Amino acid sequence: MFFRSAVVLSCAFAATSLVAQDAHAATIDKESFKGSQISTTFASTTAITCADGSAGSVSASGFLSGSDSVTKETGTPKTTSNGIFVEIDTYSNSCTGASLSFGDGGIADGYAPPNKKLASGGLEGVASVQDFSTGLSISVDVALVIEGTGPITSEKSHSRTKTVQSPGGPVTITITRSASSSRDGVVSGTITVDGVALDAQFSSTTLSSNASTEITITKK
Repeated sequence: MFFRSAVVLSCAFAATSLVAQDAHAATIDKESFKGSQISTTFASTTAITCADGSAGSVSASGFLSGSDSVTKETGTPKTTSNGIFVEIDTYSNSCTGASLSFGDGGIADGYAPPNKKLASGGLEGVASVQDFSTGLSISVDVALVIEGTGPITSEKSHSRTKTVQSPGGPVTITITRSASSSRDGVVSGTITVDGVALDAQFSSTTLSSNASTEITITKK
């Protein structure tokens, strides 16, 4: 966890010192967030055989994004989320005449997050994607593994706000820290749209993680 123990101790020290001076003077609030994401785009024109034996094709393109998050805040229960967002930008089947201009759907709990080194993660499950214009629904079945490749890019930031006056005066101390990492990825596995396994090409694939913590001490 990017929020180091030394920072926790120093913040706790500051809070303890303030509360010790005046037990009813200050309130302490801590909020933390951590999460990760894997995203990729795909495109495909796949040859198929129509029901009458003639040659046909399915064309499709879209975007996939899996993510999870954990949020904690003083005085409230911890909240978690996990899911996959599925977007179909274009879809057409020359055999059936079915087509979709734009639609999206979701898969709950189908995201396998990467580890801290962003080595690999997964997207798995079935979504029902509905065209916004026509109402046509098609199924999108994903079973993908995304492996990190190349270097990891990391960023960190730290900010402080301090307004301290002793007993009875204004007490405002805000400590905010955040960190993020990202890495390019390669995709393997299958994506099936409306029952057709696509010969898909993937691009703009990224694995990422981020976390933030904010501790606020204010006078009541």
